[in-house]
Amino acid sequence: MKHIGLVGVGAMGEPMGASLLRAGFALHVTAHRSRERLERLLKAGAIEERDPAAVAAASECVITMVP
Repeated sequence: MKHIGLVGVGAMGEPMGASLLRAGFALHVTAHRSRERLERLLKAGAIEERDPAAVAAASECVITMVP
């Protein structure tokens, strides 16, 4: 498994995404509330998708970190 999707890049999702990127996974994300957190993941190598459905389509596994 190489492509991981992450929906919810908030207080818990952002550090989880950063860890996945450091571990060498291709991380697919989308913006909802915090564009600032998303931008940090994009700078670290995450791939932005247009919406959660696109995240799922591009990923072998999807992690949701939503309230």
